[in-house]
Amino acid sequence: MSKEDIPTGKFKRASKMTYTASRIGLKHLGHKGKIFFAKPAPKEDEKFDEEVGRMLFSTLNQLKGVALKASQIMSMEEELLPAGLRKELKRACFDATPLNKAHVYKVIKSEFGAAPQKIFKHFETKAFAAASLGQVHLAQ
Repeated sequence: MSKEDIPTGKFKRASKMTYTASRIGLKHLGHKGKIFFAKPAPKEDEKFDEEVGRMLFSTLNQLKGVALKASQIMSMEEELLPAGLRKELKRACFDATPLNKAHVYKVIKSEFGAAPQKIFKHFETKAFAAASLGQVHLAQ
């Protein structure tokens, strides 16, 4: 799957999350093994949390929509998640990958029945901002 493909359908989205959860689980087992044999420095724990956060954010960023919103919400859970993990999940607030031009056109055509250039006098293909569950384009 390319970076531009957004998994659709319950099975594809669930399998993407299952794959990521498995990778995180294996990483966690390796980290616990290190702790068992040699007490790592606190910096090692923070580095581990950041790596897990990067893995999780990467997947949620690919899933877009509600998954990115979940990343934003989890990044605020100070009592629940470690700082390194929250730091990476917070990227959903400012560093989410925008949809490519072809996908934007496909979504607009699907939702409105025509391509953007047929609906709008002018349509900016590059998003200028992020919205709660999407991205914002300038149009006339």
